[in-house]
Amino acid sequence: MPSDNCVCLLDKALFLERTKNVMSLVDERLGSEINTTETKNLVKVALLCTNPSPSLRPAMSEVVSMLEGRISIPDVIPE
Repeated sequence: MPSDNCVCLLDKALFLERTKNVMSLVDERLGSEINTTETKNLVKVALLCTNPSPSLRPAMSEVVSMLEGRISIPDVIPE
């Protein structure tokens, strides 16, 4: 059972995406080894995949295409 000080990672990621601070999710110990663009894209795709409405989630083929950069990642983030 979650404690009162428990934070839902999905809620935190959604908040940080909305406030344009998604890179604060990354472990600082990784240092400069992180590709900022890829990290931001990964979080955006993950948020699309966790949309509360299944009909609004992308198909896996779309997810792969987004991650490979073949199609653009929509800016639509669930409310």
